Amino acid sequence: MKTYDVNHKVNGVIRLLAKIESSTRKAEGLPPIDKDDPLSIEFIRNRSIYFIKHGEKASIQDGHEVFLALMKLDAWVCGSEDIKSKTFPNLFKWDDLSQNTKNEFILQVEIINNACAVYETIKEKVRRESSRDDTIPKMADGRRVE
Repeated sequence: MKTYDVNHKVNGVIRLLAKIESSTRKAEGLPPIDKDDPLSIEFIRNRSIYFIKHGEKASIQDGHEVFLALMKLDAWVCGSEDIKSKTFPNLFKWDDLSQNTKNEFILQVEIINNACAVYETIKEKVRRESSRDDTIPKMADGRRVE
């Protein structure tokens, strides 16, 4: 896959994940994330980029280690969840997480994989429709015959 395609996929999937995260938080009675807030997007990107790039065969533990490294690189610290303060409670090595926290991370990975599948479905539909448009005959004045 070309670099442009990878970056386009990453950005598209992250936008989908931001909407999902916001809806999930709202359903749980929590304030939704600001989908335009750079720190919210940074958090979602850090949690998901490894899985977006490596697909369903990606190792959960390796993905968590990448998440930890990116969070530390972006100056996030362990603490109660507060995106504006760049704190998150689960910034520990995989083996040090509770089983409940591991299960939550695994669920997030399943959501990421599903968002990737949705992205690919939309991309393929757009590709088919745009190639279909190229084959529709045009009238002399340039209008397409529908």
